[in-house]
Amino acid sequence: MAKLKIVDDANADTLYADLDKGLGDHLSLVIGNNTQLTRLSNHVIAIRLHNTNVVIVWDDGFVEYTPGIYLTATTLSRINSVAYKFGLRASRAGGRFVLRWNSGEEY
Repeated sequence: MAKLKIVDDANADTLYADLDKGLGDHLSLVIGNNTQLTRLSNHVIAIRLHNTNVVIVWDDGFVEYTPGIYLTATTLSRINSVAYKFGLRASRAGGRFVLRWNSGEEY
């Protein structure tokens, strides 16, 4: 699991707002195969794959990446759908979850 505070990044300011707008008045919406956009509280929205919140976004700019126990290509794809906006990429290395900056530096 990696929980990041994105500082001084316009994407951090708009990510929660974009997800919130996408949800509208719904608590949950299907956005892909076995994938939902889910409101966890008034200030937190998650991208949920099956029963795992693989990306959790707070309205204060925090973003948490949680692959759960299944490091599948689909899990990494869902995480990367948000991570790339911040110059990050999720991958597997030696059976473990790795989050790297575009520079290659591991988080």
